[in-house]
Amino acid sequence: MMRFRLGIVAVLIFCARTVCAQVGAQTASGAAIATGQPGVAMSTTDTLAFINTAFQFATRGNYMGTIVFQRGGQMEAMRLVHVNDNGVERERFTSLDGASKEMVREGDRTATYFPEAKLVRMQAMQDRAFPVMTNAHVQALLTLYTASDLGTERIAGLLARGVAFTPRDGMRYPQQWWVEAKTGLPVRARVMNERGEIIEQASFTDLQLEGRINHHHLRSAHAAKARDWRIEAIPAPGILIVETGWLVRELPVGFTKVREGVRALEGNARVPHLLFSDGVATISVFIEPASAGDPLGLTQRGAMNVYRRHVNENVVTALGQSPPQALKAIADALAKK
Repeated sequence: MMRFRLGIVAVLIFCARTVCAQVGAQTASGAAIATGQPGVAMSTTDTLAFINTAFQFATRGNYMGTIVFQRGGQMEAMRLVHVNDNGVERERFTSLDGASKEMVREGDRTATYFPEAKLVRMQAMQDRAFPVMTNAHVQALLTLYTASDLGTERIAGLLARGVAFTPRDGMRYPQQWWVEAKTGLPVRARVMNERGEIIEQASFTDLQLEGRINHHHLRSAHAAKARDWRIEAIPAPGILIVETGWLVRELPVGFTKVREGVRALEGNARVPHLLFSDGVATISVFIEPASAGDPLGLTQRGAMNVYRRHVNENVVTALGQSPPQALKAIADALAKK
C-alpha cells in the first residue's frame, strides 16, 4: 500500500530537512530573501541567511497549494494545506493521483486514511525541532559544495529566488532550492545527477500564501465514515539512542555520524541504525540478520539509491539521495567494534 512520499516534501517544505542535524532558524520571520546576481558564488553570510530564512514561514506561516513530484518518468500530485494555529502546526495532505489517500496532522499526531482499504493509520511523529545552523556549519558546508545564485524565476505565479549547491567531488549530488522571494517559503527542490539531469523534483504549481485559510480545508474528507474502518496504531518512527556496537572505519570526506541507535521497522523488528550527513545529503545504514534470498548490490529509484552487502551473519543496507559510490564507501567500511 503506497505511503505518502514525504522525503522530498521535507526538502521542499522545510528547505531540505536532510540538513536536520545541523540547521535551524535564526532570521526574523517574514524577512524577504535578498536577491543576488545569477551564477555568482554566494558568501557564507548569504548562504546562512538563505537557509535560515526559509525555515521561518514553512513552519510558522499559513499556506495551501498543489505540489507535483517528478521522479524519472513518473509524476504525481498532492494537495497541501498548512496552518500554524497558536504555535501548533496543522496540515492536510491529499493525493490527487492514483489510489486515494489522505494524511491529517495536528502537532505530533497524524492520521492517514486509505479509503479503498477502509483503513486508518494513527501515528505519533518524531520531534520536528531544528538545531541551529551557525556560520561554522555553513563554512564547513561550503568546503563540500559551492553555493551560487540562480537569480529569480516565477514559480506557481510567484517570484522565487534559487540557489544551486554544486558538489566539489563525486560523493554527493547537485541540488537546487527555490524559495518565494517575500516569505522565504521553499517552492521548488531539485536533485540532479553528475550530468546535470534532473532525477527528482518537487514543485508547487499553485500556491496561496498568508491570508486567512478556512479551517474546513484541514478537515479530513473521510473522518466521519472512517468510524467503522479498521484502525492501526503505528509506533512512532523514532530511534532509541544507544550504542549499537557498529562503526564505519573511514567515512567519505565531509560526512559525519549524526545519530546512532536502534529503530523499529515494519513488523516491530528493532535493528541498529546509523545516520550520516554532510550537511545537505544524508545516508542511513541499517543492519539486519541475513536471510536466504536477500537482494544484494545496488538498486536505484530516482535520486534514492540503495546498496546492500553481507557482513558476517548480517545484511547491511545503505540508502540515501547520494551517488552509489558514497553509499558503497560507507557500507563497505562498516564493521563491528
